[in-house]
Amino acid sequence: MADTFDIPAHLDTGSCYLGKIDDKGDLRPPAGSPPVPNLNLLVSLCNVWPYGFTLALYNTRSHFFDFIGVAPDRSDFVGADSISRLNGGRYVVADQRGWGGKGGYTLFGADLSIQACVDLGEDLDLHDAVPYRGGFALSLTASDQVVWKRDGKPDKVLYTTGSGADTVHVNGLTVHAGHIYASMFGPKTGDSWREAAGGQIIDCVSGEVVASGLYQPHTPVATADGLWVCESGHSNVLFFDKAGTRHKVAGLRGYLRGLAVTPRYLVVGASAVRRKSRHLGVNVDIKVNDLHIEASRLYVIDRRTGDVWARDIPHIGHEIFSVSLYTGARRPSLASTLAAMQQRVYAASLRA
Repeated sequence: MADTFDIPAHLDTGSCYLGKIDDKGDLRPPAGSPPVPNLNLLVSLCNVWPYGFTLALYNTRSHFFDFIGVAPDRSDFVGADSISRLNGGRYVVADQRGWGGKGGYTLFGADLSIQACVDLGEDLDLHDAVPYRGGFALSLTASDQVVWKRDGKPDKVLYTTGSGADTVHVNGLTVHAGHIYASMFGPKTGDSWREAAGGQIIDCVSGEVVASGLYQPHTPVATADGLWVCESGHSNVLFFDKAGTRHKVAGLRGYLRGLAVTPRYLVVGASAVRRKSRHLGVNVDIKVNDLHIEASRLYVIDRRTGDVWARDIPHIGHEIFSVSLYTGARRPSLASTLAAMQQRVYAASLRA
């Protein structure tokens, strides 16, 4: 189990090194500046502008990046959601293929080349696609469902409220030891999802509620010792041990979504505050508080030493959905970074 700590607002300035956790679990101001761990990450971006720039390869130490999969058949995609690793170092990325819930997924090779682009159709609002028993489990948010899709066989519903509509906002999935767990917001108590405070994580196989009372949970990650999750609305990373006991691992800032868990590190994505509804196209009434950030951010937490780093990445995208460790041979460089930024600016100018 990881230590518990909070980042005071006066320390969280977007600088790289934020401090170290002491033996009481408190984050102390930096006494030095150890280098950020050298990690290569895949970062998915939702609600992007211009379209097509939905997936990036990013290095935490060099700050270099490159856009992945910006191809003619993906150039009009409006975002990407989950990233899941497959056998052989391959990946599957859940795609936002258009507004109104059009969804699908893209399969990438270990070299991050596109292997297949699968269109699942309209009115799905696909949020996650994870490998499951020879196929994929998909969270179909628009219909309150988790389904199991296999080639040549009919889809099997693993979870549903029976509503046929988005009433609990099913989003993230994780698989461990034959079980598949789904995170969801719970029903609205007002006009928007901001008033949905009854979030849960359920075991789709047994039907058991393994965590409850969450505020906008995303990105569950099941490991041998328990279950990790981003409680997005409160900017917390939580851990539930095998007894079901809840532990606050990290109190951060930003809308947390995207969590990679390794034996040594936690990597957490944080999105900048959203000021306009993507569906309605109207301004959003922002509730001013100390948790908002103005630029997208990645946090790296050393689970052994308690060191915490933050890297702002507004030049890549505004809203992070998922992060995944990348161990393949491809590396971002200064040349790829400059080319990617130029490519994005040029694409925006064509759509202006």
